[in-house]
Amino acid sequence: MRRVLMLHYYFPPLGGMGSVRVVKIASQLPQVGWMPMVVSPRSGPDVYDPSLVAPEACVVRTAQLRLRRAGAGLVPPAVARAPGRGHPAAGVRALVHRWLYRPDPQIGWYPFALRAARRALREHPADAIFSSSCPITAHLVARALHRETRLPWIAEFRDLWTDASPHDGRRLEAVVALERALIRQATGVVTVSDTWMDLFQSRGARRVWTLTNGFDPREFAAEIAPRRLTATYVGTYYPDRQDMHTAIAALGALARERPYSSLTLRFVGELPPALPAALATHGLGARVDYTGFVPHTDCVREMMASTVLLVPGPVTDERPELRGNIAGKTFECLATRRPILFVGAPDSDAARLLRPFARVRIVAPGDVEGAKAALRSILADPAPPSGEDLEPFTHRALAARLARILSTACTDQRDSVW
Repeated sequence: MRRVLMLHYYFPPLGGMGSVRVVKIASQLPQVGWMPMVVSPRSGPDVYDPSLVAPEACVVRTAQLRLRRAGAGLVPPAVARAPGRGHPAAGVRALVHRWLYRPDPQIGWYPFALRAARRALREHPADAIFSSSCPITAHLVARALHRETRLPWIAEFRDLWTDASPHDGRRLEAVVALERALIRQATGVVTVSDTWMDLFQSRGARRVWTLTNGFDPREFAAEIAPRRLTATYVGTYYPDRQDMHTAIAALGALARERPYSSLTLRFVGELPPALPAALATHGLGARVDYTGFVPHTDCVREMMASTVLLVPGPVTDERPELRGNIAGKTFECLATRRPILFVGAPDSDAARLLRPFARVRIVAPGDVEGAKAALRSILADPAPPSGEDLEPFTHRALAARLARILSTACTDQRDSVW
């Protein structure tokens, strides 16, 4: 059996969709001929999810230097306690962060991950290296190992980096140069949509493959009776690139009609701070529930207990960084076989992925009347259709695709002239 060394900062017990993706695919790799060895930090500052279980026999846990704590020692107490952006001290804080966080706040993991990975490769020689971002620090570790060992290296970008960079001027030039260097020096690049695949190819990657997010069918096997007229949104909302207002306006209008008077809007996670005003405007303020953070298994149950799931897509398909953005929860929403209202650009990758499914309604941003008609259609016949093929989006299918990618990278590396 071949072996792959995997650099993953976000790995159980750390939560989030990136962590779910990694552990689910890694756990399936041995079934398709690849044994993973994951290097990951022992702890982190992020949310822990007790429902995510890692195969500890295949994980190397490391320490890390917490730069947030180290940076606190460089900032005078009065500055650290100062208010936000409007305060002069905010500039001092920003300068310290700018100096320390290169390329990202997880750079303190680099020396520990590199040392642990070198030891793991000595004890268990590998055939390939796989790193996943964010953080970009994982790619820096993988690149160092790639240079030392000449093993093929696949760099996965679950999200774009420089396209969403908050920097400008010379700092932006530096991060763009680093991104271009990483994707050109890697044996190959993996990303999550076809548009982003094209984007990385245009930036000089040798080979690029699409490996979408997915779902574990075992988590959706039990049937759960939906709550009465519950529209549910799961995950983080990004108001600068997604549209929830169209769905809120449509739901508010429906809730005033007698057949839908019991309708409830449920957020699995925190209530996005950008939305309370819109909810109040459309009469939904008293009809909203939110759960706060819930473990992944509870999140699945919440989706299964919904009448309809809301999936906001990108507000435009004119910019490739938005057109190629497919929310990770989209695939788990499909796995519930519940009706879905998708509000997003109709030519985005997410819309094209969802269009073949009969229980999905696709509405353009701002089309409130179209969203109302779609919701009426969904609520009139919420029974899921049978026979839809979701197998390509299961984690076992994605693991098989990753195995083929790794094997191809090994062949490419062997045939390369160094």
